[in-house]
Amino acid sequence: MKVAFIVASLGQVGPVVVVRNLVEKMMAYGYECVVFYFDERENTMEFACETRKISFWRREDFRDFDWVHAHSFRPMVYVSRLKGVRKMVTMHSYLFKEYHDSLGRLVGNLLGHYTMAIVRRFDSVVVLSEDAKTYYSKWSAVKTIKIK
Repeated sequence: MKVAFIVASLGQVGPVVVVRNLVEKMMAYGYECVVFYFDERENTMEFACETRKISFWRREDFRDFDWVHAHSFRPMVYVSRLKGVRKMVTMHSYLFKEYHDSLGRLVGNLLGHYTMAIVRRFDSVVVLSEDAKTYYSKWSAVKTIKIK
């Protein structure tokens, strides 16, 4: 199985750490992985697979991949627009709480509902805990993964 992971950058932040851990586990089981990213950053992480810089504004051809897996908002928007591929998204936080705390209640609610409308375009939604599964099940069918 061949999986494309899409992240904003290779910087040392939570969603990218999750991707690195997923890549290591999946490659150990024989999966072929490629990590695509938009932005250059200092202090980037190394991956056990190929990494490729892409543009948010130009669509790449992902038809050779079995899954295209988005992590965080901009990658989610990018992947949601792709046609002819199986799309997966991982939700890394409690979206509405995060948006309320950082943007205020009104803007947080609007952006939260917009984000969940995008999430519904994906074939699979993955969360990192049973609690998050309950939280997101109001909006979409979700699966829980465990990464060690």
